[in-house]
Amino acid sequence: MPKQLKTMDEECALNFEQYEKLKGTPIRYGQAIQLMHYNSHKFLVYDLNHVSDYETDNLKISLKTEYSEESCFRIMPCFSYQQESQGYIYDDDIVHIVSMLDHSKKLISEPFLHASKSKEGQFLFY
Repeated sequence: MPKQLKTMDEECALNFEQYEKLKGTPIRYGQAIQLMHYNSHKFLVYDLNHVSDYETDNLKISLKTEYSEESCFRIMPCFSYQQESQGYIYDDDIVHIVSMLDHSKKLISEPFLHASKSKEGQFLFY
């Protein structure tokens, strides 16, 4: 087995161990997360090479089978009072979901998820 495949398999096993360890625990501000689509089991990722179809100032997002650096996010507080909650996120909190990409090299600002409702009532993410 080539060394890269072995390394990838080891990383998958470590990620699954970490998932099992953290499953059911509350997510806290600043914690690294990956967002997985429930039905397809694909990861939400930023597409650094394309802009959104709806807002050209934003990056496009998509679902991919493989996890990668582009699928890592952090939940950050929007308001200062949220920082005083010892890191706990509550159901009614408004939060920023930001990318963990090293944005200093390619991007002007830190990428974050943006969602809005279309005229047809569907939610659009970009």
